[in-house]
Amino acid sequence: MTGLMDLSPFGLIVIAAILFVAGTTKGMIGIGLPTVAIPLLSIVLPLPTAVAALAIPVLITNLAQAFGADRIGAAFRVLWPILAGTAGGIMIGVRLLTSLSPDILKPVIGVALIGVATLMFLAPRLHCPDRFATIASPIAGIGSGILGGLAGQSAPIMSLYLLSRGITGNRFVQYCSLYLIFSSIGLTLALGSAGAISWGGATVSTACSIPILLGMWVGRRVRAGIPEALSRKLVLGMVVLGGLSMVHLPLFAIFSTPASHAATPTQQMTRGRGM
Repeated sequence: MTGLMDLSPFGLIVIAAILFVAGTTKGMIGIGLPTVAIPLLSIVLPLPTAVAALAIPVLITNLAQAFGADRIGAAFRVLWPILAGTAGGIMIGVRLLTSLSPDILKPVIGVALIGVATLMFLAPRLHCPDRFATIASPIAGIGSGILGGLAGQSAPIMSLYLLSRGITGNRFVQYCSLYLIFSSIGLTLALGSAGAISWGGATVSTACSIPILLGMWVGRRVRAGIPEALSRKLVLGMVVLGGLSMVHLPLFAIFSTPASHAATPTQQMTRGRGM
């Protein structure tokens, strides 16, 4: 993943600031790291590079939140059909990510993010009865996996589904974290298999955790002073703005060096042999 290493010092500062803001959001409300980070990173980076950069930080930052309200076994009884669908969805999404032109890919993802944000505004009104869970869970997983493979955005659809099942509060944060741990592992493996992230790229991705963890530390300390309803609206607003930016503002060239302009997005992601 050479895209990050080819950036100017100003570009690196911008990326660190984006990751810090995304980490602060996660610290405040427990979720929202990819939702905030990917659209903003895609303004200054090729989308495949942005997705790969966040793959490992998502795993690291969710580990501490995976143990909470329910026992792990009880959580997995709900999550395993979603994860099964996600595995297939990620393979489809990564294939599209590494094969489609950014001119097509970014607007499609931007529209999808705007649509998901709109649905999240309506989430309190959504309800999935238990009798439909056997069918709805893998379908939600496939949708989450495809969006995760395309843009590292597996959380929004899965979050909507969990809310529709009546999973809220600390249980919601725990279930989201467990899901994101396994989906990020699957995404990293799929990116490596597709040659979209190298061992060097995995190291850079791990280093991206530093500003995110600092942001989470800050976010946890300001959590009590921000109403939950306001935090939710701010995050959803950022998702919409990020989606609009992916549709209209492909500005990563402004922050990139001339060498990175000459490479394709996949070439910017890899150095030498892939994982």
